[in-house]
This record gives sequence, structure tokens and C-alpha cells, in this order.
Amino acid sequence: MSEQTYCPYCAESILKAAKKCKHCGEFLDPSLRTEHHVATQKSNYSPGLAAVLSLLIPGAGQMYGGYVGTGIFLLVLTFFGYMLFILPGLGLHIYAVFTAYSTPPKIKP
Repeated sequence: MSEQTYCPYCAESILKAAKKCKHCGEFLDPSLRTEHHVATQKSNYSPGLAAVLSLLIPGAGQMYGGYVGTGIFLLVLTFFGYMLFILPGLGLHIYAVFTAYSTPPKIKP
């Protein structure tokens, strides 16, 4: 009885108990592959970039994080805030930058 099997992705010999192939790096358990994919998606998001985007264009950081409706709403609201009077627009602009930095991104399925 052999303790070895073959990786279905690269056909190299690996241990039967292996959860990840040491040759190609693929996860052998589909549930681990999904968890790894979600973790990789999260690591690509940058809160600093979201804040800079919202500083340049109010609501752009929210759109970058996946909250498109909220981003458009903040963009329109900030525009009208600046048109009516500078202070409401500036307050909304600062709010957009702060929430873009502090809100975690939506995870896409």
C-alpha cells in the first residue's frame, strides 16, 4: 500500500495526505482553494488607494471598494453641497475620504 499519489494538476508524485501540491502549489481540497482565492482577493484591495481616489473624486473610493451606488450618491451629493455652499460640500468630501479608507471592500462571489 503506497503513501503516494499523483497531483491532478501537474501529475507529480505527492503524499496522499497532502493538502497542497509541493510542485505546482495548487490546493488539492476544493474548499481550501476557495478560501485561498477569497484571501487573495482581499489582499489586492488598498484602503489608502481608496482614500486617495475619494480625495480626487468624491465617491470614487467607494466605487473602487465595490459600493458603486454609494459612490455615485456621494459624488452627486458632494457636488450639490459645493454648489449650495462650500462648507457642506467640504464636509461631505471629507466624509467620502474617511469612509473610503475605513470601509472594507465587498467580496465578489
